[in-house]
Amino acid sequence: MQLSASRLAQWLVQGDYYSIALDGNSLVLDSQTTSDVISFDDWDGSIEIHRGVLWGALELTSSNQQYCWTVHGLPWHECKPFAAFLIRSYQDWAQNRVDKLDAMLPEMLQRIALFSNKSGYLRCSEHHELHQFLNDGLKDSELNPELAATFRPRSFEKISPWLGEHQAWVEEHNQQWLTQQSQKWSSWFDSFEKSPLNESQRTAALIDQDYNLVLAGAGTGKTSVLIARAGYLIASQAAVPEDILMLSFGRKAAEEMTDRLKEKVSDRVKVATFHSLVHKLFVMLNTISLMLLRLL
Repeated sequence: MQLSASRLAQWLVQGDYYSIALDGNSLVLDSQTTSDVISFDDWDGSIEIHRGVLWGALELTSSNQQYCWTVHGLPWHECKPFAAFLIRSYQDWAQNRVDKLDAMLPEMLQRIALFSNKSGYLRCSEHHELHQFLNDGLKDSELNPELAATFRPRSFEKISPWLGEHQAWVEEHNQQWLTQQSQKWSSWFDSFEKSPLNESQRTAALIDQDYNLVLAGAGTGKTSVLIARAGYLIASQAAVPEDILMLSFGRKAAEEMTDRLKEKVSDRVKVATFHSLVHKLFVMLNTISLMLLRLL
């Protein structure tokens, strides 16, 4: 279905749009020099009707409210019914997608609440999983963020920041958690080693990221950080001694860690060199292989 200006009107509007047509889930706007296609995703679904001296005009706005398209020189008596037809077509298209979005909104909001209300350290993997889930859910609804926010503004007031990862909020939350934990365990860190752990060492012992890398020179207390980390995990009930494995390249370093763990933490924490660990795993795999061969 199409609405176009008369030949006289087309000549008078010069380079402006003079024709609008519905093509599936898109609008096609024609001028004397170009033909532009606007998908329903890029349109906010509203039309303003303007009446001039001789003809009418239809004005459409983009879904992000940053662009406007105006079609000039249209027969005035056909503008209102044609605009109503386009809006109904858009609403039918949108309703199917809004239904999909509504089905996913409860879980989207629940996951945000669980993540943002977590009292502990927020890991990168957890953050990435939330970000991916929200974006995949929005993609499945076939709505862009602007339209979804238009249809469900209250829900997307909470969801929209997390679609862009919300990294600053996560970093602030984690920093507050580290500060609280450092204060809570301050006396423990002061007396754990002969000398109190400094601020960097305490942060390294507390931080609960997926992967942590401690870079420091010789004699700066890296082993103290590892021992303190193990002790903190056990004392805070975040882990039991049997959950912890500590590895070293050299035998002497492994023996030193074993002695210090027994003295300060627990004698049930496993300590090994990389070589001895690989050897044990190799023996274990050989044993399992022999057992399977006997069963066969």
